[in-house]
Amino acid sequence: MIPSLPTLRQLAERATPGQWKQAYGEVRDAPHYAISVVPPNVMSPTDDHDAEFIAACSPTTILALLDRLARCEAALKNCRTWANTLVPDHAISHIQTVIDAVITPPEGR
Repeated sequence: MIPSLPTLRQLAERATPGQWKQAYGEVRDAPHYAISVVPPNVMSPTDDHDAEFIAACSPTTILALLDRLARCEAALKNCRTWANTLVPDHAISHIQTVIDAVITPPEGR
């Protein structure tokens, strides 16, 4: 299940800040926190890709993406306001449907 955007922001704000990285073996340049420790000879190529992805999704990254999404949503709302002044009334409901489909996540997510 995908968390709501406010929940995702709250989780990112509470998580350990800074750069996250993928590492094998002992990590001596503390403070670092391990999500999972698996010997390199046990990991599959998929595990390596998963570890790289998790490291890339640091709280800083997630917060930046949420901020960017908020700016995009605000821009869409501005476009809606602008379109209301230029587009005939009969087209507004269609434009509104398209905008809502873009900024509203599908149900169940």
